[in-house]
Amino acid sequence: QCVDELGTEIYYGKELLRKGMQALAIMTQLVSLEVFSFVEGQWEMHLQAARTILGMFQNRWAPELFAEKGIASGASSLGEALTDQCSTDDLKALKFFITSFVWVDIIANASHGPPPFDLKHFDYLPLLRNGHLQPQEIMSCQSCIMISITEITAIEAWKNAQIERGCLSVVQLVTRAATLNSRLTLGIQGLESRLRINSTNLEADSEAVNLIFAYGALVYLHTIVSGASPHTPEIKHNVTRCLERFEALPTRLLTRNCWPFTVAGCMATEDQYDRFRYIVARTSAAKQALGTTWKGLKVMEECWRLRKFEPGIWCWRSTMKKIN
Repeated sequence: QCVDELGTEIYYGKELLRKGMQALAIMTQLVSLEVFSFVEGQWEMHLQAARTILGMFQNRWAPELFAEKGIASGASSLGEALTDQCSTDDLKALKFFITSFVWVDIIANASHGPPPFDLKHFDYLPLLRNGHLQPQEIMSCQSCIMISITEITAIEAWKNAQIERGCLSVVQLVTRAATLNSRLTLGIQGLESRLRINSTNLEADSEAVNLIFAYGALVYLHTIVSGASPHTPEIKHNVTRCLERFEALPTRLLTRNCWPFTVAGCMATEDQYDRFRYIVARTSAAKQALGTTWKGLKVMEECWRLRKFEPGIWCWRSTMKKIN
C-alpha cells in the first residue's frame, strides 16, 4: 500500500523524499525481522518493495545522489546537492537503508539464486565499485568481496540464460570464472599476510571476517562452474581452508559469518561434518550470539542427509528449496 501510494504522484519534492525514506525504513525493518529473527514473514516481497522504492530514488526522485560524486562525496556535499529537499540526517539515514538493502540482497541472491527481475530497477553495483557504499560499516565484509559475490551471481544468471538458449560456451564460462578466481585468490593472499587472529582490535576482526567470506565466495564460484560435488578439487580445497579459518575464529565473530558457514558446510565432505558442528557447539558453550548460524547448521544437516539418502545434486540452495 505504501509503495502504491508513492506511485500515485500526489507527493512532490521534500514531502515525496521524506515519504519514500519512511517507506524504505519500514521495509528495512520488516526484512530485518524476517531474516534475522524467528519471525515468519514475506521477506522476498518486502525486499522487492524496497528495491522498487530505491529504483524510484535512483531514477526519478534523487538521481543526483547516485551520480559519480553522490553518496561518496560526504555529508556536506550531499547536503548541498539536495539543500531544499533533505536534511543531512535524512541523507545519512538513506545511505544506511541503501547499504542494509544491498547487503541483504547480495546474500539473498547468492543463497537462493539469481533474481528473476530486471536488476536495472535499482543498480547498486556501480555504487559499490565507486566506493559510494561501504558494506563493511554494517557487517565487516569489504566492498570488493561483496562485488565478487554479486558478479558470481551474474555469471550464474548468464550461464542459465545460455543453457536455455542452447548455446553455452564452456570456454567463456571458465574464462569469466578464472578472472574472479584470480581476483579473490589475490585478495586472500593479502588478507592471510595481514591477519592477526589473536588480536582483539576491530581491524583484525574485520580481516578475519573478510577472509572467511572470500573463501566462501570461492566455494560459491566453483559450485556454480563445476557443479555441487564436495569432491571437486577446487571446492574441497576452499571448503577446507574456510573450515580452518572458522576453527581459528574467535567465537564472538561467528554471528557475522552465517552465509560462508552455510555455503562451506553444505559442500563439506563427510569427514568434516563434526568439525562444522563443533564450531556452533563451541560458540554456544561460550555463550556467544549465534545469530542466524543455527539456521545455517539446520540447512547443512539436511543437505548432508539428502546427499546420503536421496539422489540428486545437493547444495545449500537445492536443500533450502527442499526444506521450503
